[in-house]
Amino acid sequence: MIIWVPQRYVTTVECAAKAHEAHVRGLTCDGLELDVRTPRLNLDDVHAHVEINGNLDMEIDCASIDGRIDVNQLSSTSRITVPKGVSIAVLTHGLRTRTIVGAGVRQDEDSPNIVELNGVASELIVEGR
Repeated sequence: MIIWVPQRYVTTVECAAKAHEAHVRGLTCDGLELDVRTPRLNLDDVHAHVEINGNLDMEIDCASIDGRIDVNQLSSTSRITVPKGVSIAVLTHGLRTRTIVGAGVRQDEDSPNIVELNGVASELIVEGR
């Protein structure tokens, strides 16, 4: 299913979905909240504070990153891929949570691009591509 949203009317977007795969492409707004039950999520040309809420292991592919991505999850392990060479700040909050930063990720604690893990008993693997 494809949903086209006129850009001039968008300030925030909330979406709840259960799908085999989800794609968000070409969206500029203040905030995007995704309550998704999907094993694969693709973000391409998204300029927003993105919140991803879930409790499944997930593969999140960011073709570009511009802003903040919060991964809020319970008892799961997810992997997020960010572009190589783009600086990001990596933050971890919650109980029994862990973030693993892989090769190709350019970390800078002062970067406006932020990847944050929030949750309980969860893990987030951040990789560059």
